[in-house]
Amino acid sequence: MNDRQRNRLPRHLFYGSAGAGFVISDLYTIDGAPYDGSTAGIAYNAGYDYCFARGFTLGLRYACFRMKAELSIPHPIAPISSILRCNIGTHYAAPEAGYSFRVGNKFMFSALAGIGYVNYFERMEGTRFSLDGFGTHGIVRATLLLSKRLDIGAEVGGYSSYFTSSALETADFDGHAGIKYVSIAMGLHLHF
Repeated sequence: MNDRQRNRLPRHLFYGSAGAGFVISDLYTIDGAPYDGSTAGIAYNAGYDYCFARGFTLGLRYACFRMKAELSIPHPIAPISSILRCNIGTHYAAPEAGYSFRVGNKFMFSALAGIGYVNYFERMEGTRFSLDGFGTHGIVRATLLLSKRLDIGAEVGGYSSYFTSSALETADFDGHAGIKYVSIAMGLHLHF
């Protein structure tokens, strides 16, 4: 095997990873009230990338982010408020494109970006609300090539989702519509 064959990019790459996600935007309920409490949650993703010989990469990505939040609901009469615990998150699916390259015969680095469909959801006390919109993502990934087929990878990614105020049917909601988070994840990759 010559150096060119040894340093060739994997043609097909299947991946799955899990880690932590951190909301970096202001977070609001459907009626525009702010959330209180932690803005960290669990992030996981899976997908497929096809690498061309010169490093150009095309693929599909699914990403999910989930977190628990506390919602303060003011009492209509008394000067107190109720605290409701709420599960919120997003499902995201998108095509992606980018560039990948090898460093030596053990490491591969990739930069990927895409735009696609996002579903935002809230669950609290037996009720569920969801909203569809569009989202974008940008990923930087490092892969350690362990064997002929199996790798381990780590990635840092940023995800944004956007929803129209008309879909929310809420006045003055433009500044509150959307969620942005950063994820740090590790997982296994399978390549051919």
